[in-house]
Amino acid sequence: MGTRFASHSKVFVALVIACFSTASLAIGGYAPGISSLKYIATYTVNQDGSYREDDEQSFLIETEQGISKYGDQDISYIPKLERVEIQDAYTILPNGTLIKVPKKNIRTTSDALNQGGAVYSDTKHKMVIYPNVGIGSQLYIKYSKIVHTPVFPGQFTARESTTPHGKFHHFEVNLNFDPRMDIQVDSKGFDGGRLPDKNGLHRYKFVRKQDTFVAPEADQISEDDYAPYVQASSFKNYEALGAAYEEKAKQKAKVTPAIQKLAENLTKGMDDKKDQVRRLYNWVSKNIRYIGLYIGNGGYVPHDSQTIMDNRWGDCKDHVVILEALLSAKGIASSPALINADASYALPKLAVDAFNHVITYVPSLDLYLDSTSQFAPFGTLPASDLNKQVVLTALNKMGKTPMMRAEEQKSQTAIRLKILSDGTIHGLSHTQATGDSEINLRNWQFEKQTAPQDLVINSILSDANLTGIGQIHSSDPSNLDKPLEIDTTFTLDPVSNFPGPAAMPITAGVAFEVIDGKMLPKPKDKINFPIKCESFSFRNHFEIEFPLNVKIKQIPEDVSYVDDIGHYTSTYLLTGNVLEINRDMVVQHPTMVCGQAEIEMDKKFFPIFQRDMRAQVIYE
Repeated sequence: MGTRFASHSKVFVALVIACFSTASLAIGGYAPGISSLKYIATYTVNQDGSYREDDEQSFLIETEQGISKYGDQDISYIPKLERVEIQDAYTILPNGTLIKVPKKNIRTTSDALNQGGAVYSDTKHKMVIYPNVGIGSQLYIKYSKIVHTPVFPGQFTARESTTPHGKFHHFEVNLNFDPRMDIQVDSKGFDGGRLPDKNGLHRYKFVRKQDTFVAPEADQISEDDYAPYVQASSFKNYEALGAAYEEKAKQKAKVTPAIQKLAENLTKGMDDKKDQVRRLYNWVSKNIRYIGLYIGNGGYVPHDSQTIMDNRWGDCKDHVVILEALLSAKGIASSPALINADASYALPKLAVDAFNHVITYVPSLDLYLDSTSQFAPFGTLPASDLNKQVVLTALNKMGKTPMMRAEEQKSQTAIRLKILSDGTIHGLSHTQATGDSEINLRNWQFEKQTAPQDLVINSILSDANLTGIGQIHSSDPSNLDKPLEIDTTFTLDPVSNFPGPAAMPITAGVAFEVIDGKMLPKPKDKINFPIKCESFSFRNHFEIEFPLNVKIKQIPEDVSYVDDIGHYTSTYLLTGNVLEINRDMVVQHPTMVCGQAEIEMDKKFFPIFQRDMRAQVIYE
């Protein structure tokens, strides 16, 4: 679970609803792999939304890691929408020698599979491979990207920002656009603004210098939520952006005779609308295989419903379309919900392309559904979808997904241990979970259910510094209509010496969703950036039976801790030779973004929690 509040560049961001630079570490601590000496981006926008982007970049290699990471330049583009022209590229050695990048070092490659799954696209990459790169080398490139076919005709958006984890000696953004386009411009942390018109174009210029940098931190939220930026958009607001998406997507969600028949068959005998939505959602989640296919304008436009049904695969946009069509067949309205599935919790001020995912919203139930999350039971969203502003494209309004509630993110595990006279431990456990924990457990069990059990068990025991054998028994992780239940049986080698006197730590053996010392890494004294925080509820119940010939001299003390974000209790009760332990941890944050105040609370809680995790039973 991480801490109590942790989950687990060319910096222009363009929207591709894909359904999903930090520099390297030097020996003496964090150091960026490069320093940006010059970065100049100039956008010239036509009335129809097509534009030319001229880029000039120069950066200094600072570390060995910088050589491998930045020794070549990758410029991506989609041939059906844009093209790339490289004017110049070279290396300047520390002694001042300039070496041009030969033509053979400029190559065009195709997009590769990524994200560990089936993701296909016709994106191309201009790869510029610099010669003789070493520490102290300066790398230079000048190129143009010509967007001849805008994703949304007559519209333009752009966003540039500087990461706090690097140095920028001169970062410049120029915007030139046809006055017949109503483009809004906004900036934060940059100098500059509106310039006099020239050649019949409105003009803006922004400049930033950033000499200092800060190391990245664990669990920090997306830089997009706080980094200095320049942004521009011709969309009046996010509702207008949503309308542009809806115009392309709505026509794809047709109710064909085959889809009507499927919807009727799936909901036969069901009168309750919520039950119908559940059945249709479950079918899409299980039967439409996720494949990202971004060909041409495919990053924005879904396939049609009948094609999706026939193929039985699609990306997030396709999932939304087929579910929308099935719901429509039953007279149930729904809307696509544009969302950012990264650790970003604040939309930019202007309506720029800040979305990378689409889910479904059912207004009559006030319910969000994400059928691409294959193991998310009906009404459950993965943590990445929670507490996010969304654009409800069919409703022409904004919305917000539910906050993360501890009572909906609940894990309960019961563990029974019987210790034999030689210290060997026979154990069993039973686990149930809801919310994001359930999604993760279902996914884990699905992936591991056909793996060799001994390898899976050995991995679990090794992580806990234990040895032994065991078995895992689970309900069907793919059956979203039934709660997930996981049972384990196991035999552990002794964790302490028998006979005593000795002290035995509290062990969970082969059990899931256990409160243990690994949950909370030591809090930092100070954080520089907001971090992602999650809410959850954990309950563990232990029953530990000791041999009759063992005399228990001391059991751990009870623990009770409460602060503004939650509570932790741990109780120990010895009855005869049986020790019962109950541990409860509940954390509820008002949002999923936390700061120094939460860190201060965690610093107080951490030593109390760790002390309890080190608790031992003393016996002889």
